[in-house]
Amino acid sequence: MIRPLKRLVHFILGRLGYAITRLPRKAISAPVAEVSTSPTPLDSTVGGTPRKPKTKNPELRPLRLNMHHVGGRSGGFPMPFNSQFYDSAELYIYDADPDCAAQMKSASPHVDHVITAAVGGTDGKSKFFVNYDPFTSSLLPPHPYYAARSSYQDASCDYITGDVLVPLKTLSVETRSIDSLARERSLQVDYLSLDVQGAEYDLLAGATESMLRDTVGIMCEFSFLPLYDRQKLFDEVVTLLRHKGFFVATLFPHGHPWATYRSAIGWRGDKGFMAVGDALFMRDPRHIIEHAERPFLSLLKLAFISMCFGNVSYALQCLEEAYKNPDADALAAKAEVSYIGFLDDMYALYCREEHIYPPRFSHLWTAEESLARFQDGAVVSQDKKDARNAYFSEVNRESFFSLAPRLLDPLPTEFEKLLVKNGFAPLAESVREKRITSIKQTIGALGLRTENGTLMS
Repeated sequence: MIRPLKRLVHFILGRLGYAITRLPRKAISAPVAEVSTSPTPLDSTVGGTPRKPKTKNPELRPLRLNMHHVGGRSGGFPMPFNSQFYDSAELYIYDADPDCAAQMKSASPHVDHVITAAVGGTDGKSKFFVNYDPFTSSLLPPHPYYAARSSYQDASCDYITGDVLVPLKTLSVETRSIDSLARERSLQVDYLSLDVQGAEYDLLAGATESMLRDTVGIMCEFSFLPLYDRQKLFDEVVTLLRHKGFFVATLFPHGHPWATYRSAIGWRGDKGFMAVGDALFMRDPRHIIEHAERPFLSLLKLAFISMCFGNVSYALQCLEEAYKNPDADALAAKAEVSYIGFLDDMYALYCREEHIYPPRFSHLWTAEESLARFQDGAVVSQDKKDARNAYFSEVNRESFFSLAPRLLDPLPTEFEKLLVKNGFAPLAESVREKRITSIKQTIGALGLRTENGTLMS
């Protein structure tokens, strides 16, 4: 990444309301090529006493979330992943530079597999450029024009890519495609995180449909400026992944405005370019149903990743599709693979509850009123009575007046309690705030009112 990975991850997770779970470090004396550990992390505490996670059953690996991060020089795993779901994940990190293997291992006791490998688009020989700032190291050399002219100012200095992308050494490496690594090591790739400094497109283009068949989420660094030579830009990555069944779910721009001209202090404004960031791609449930080996399981995994990134609605959409054809074998493991149990509880609760929704646009405006909004000098006022009549022609009035007061109550709902219980406290607070705001807006849109907490008709 153009900024050190640690800063980027903290920025992303801070925006989401999460923090990285740091687990106790321990000495690891395994070979450099790969480390398969059974760490004993500080997963949670009971009465101040650390509680160890359950030992992972290797037979349940296909049910776990198999997550891969390519470009893991500083260790750790850049995912808002609560540690109490440790038993739900099989975590892999990769980097091409053997000199950072010790750092990756010591900083990643909760990661199951640390692998030194140059992951690219194809198998073959290549060069790996270790740059002045090692976090910018890449299979691609710096762009001869844009690298020298792009920069941003952080709290301490001007970070000029022409300086930091200068190669200090060049390694001859054997590149491996994610396909060949998956075949060789019998890997399953449910979630793929890429920090490969401009080589994201090449790596993804080299991944076959069969290899990505069960992949439900991809976090990919993007760029709007070609900082590396032959680097593909954001639009090309989006087009490539769209054809593989993915869409852009969320963008996480890096935190500083970029410039292509270095002006002096006193000659800078607040605005600049959005040059680089990370994009979260999620798979369309229809694509999963058509292509995944076990659609129910893949939809559950996508639902859980959606919850980790705060997208409750998309998680529910995935669960609704999944439970049309439930997988009894997967559900039988919910006590040992905790994300399955959490999602099963969540969907069962959603199905038990009664629901009300905000009014639709057509409830509030007739077709004539909607068109009149664009007539010169028109002043269009809504008839709240007509809006209520339209709304309650589709929504049971008695249910609405029964449920609305509870939705106004600041005390947590059963769903919010379930989120807190399962380590999603920031998301629970976001859901609570959204709930109260939405029901107040709905009451106002329908011309209703409350008195002393009582909803008046």
